[in-house]
Amino acid sequence: LLINTRVSYNLKPLKLTLSSALFNTDDFNNRLYIYESNFPYSLSIPFYQGTGYRWYAMARLKIVSGLSLWIRIAQTRFRYVSEIGSGLDAIRGNKRTDLSAQIRYKL
Repeated sequence: LLINTRVSYNLKPLKLTLSSALFNTDDFNNRLYIYESNFPYSLSIPFYQGTGYRWYAMARLKIVSGLSLWIRIAQTRFRYVSEIGSGLDAIRGNKRTDLSAQIRYKL
């Protein structure tokens, strides 16, 4: 089961995208994939497994002609999990947060 919603606001010079998803799968073999908006020339297709909630917010600010600032934050929260990942990538707890930024200048 996957329930996803996405909303975009274009308030020049700021563009804001918000998205949230509720997911519930039986196990890793039944994981779900969904496309997410990301920075230019970048791809984001996370997979959902188990039970949880994911949201992300992305903002683009046009500073001057040709110069833009992009900021993106995403968080996934799992239910019934005390550790995410394995080995050196393991995170204690049930949530993972990603923060990224990009400055782009178009010639």
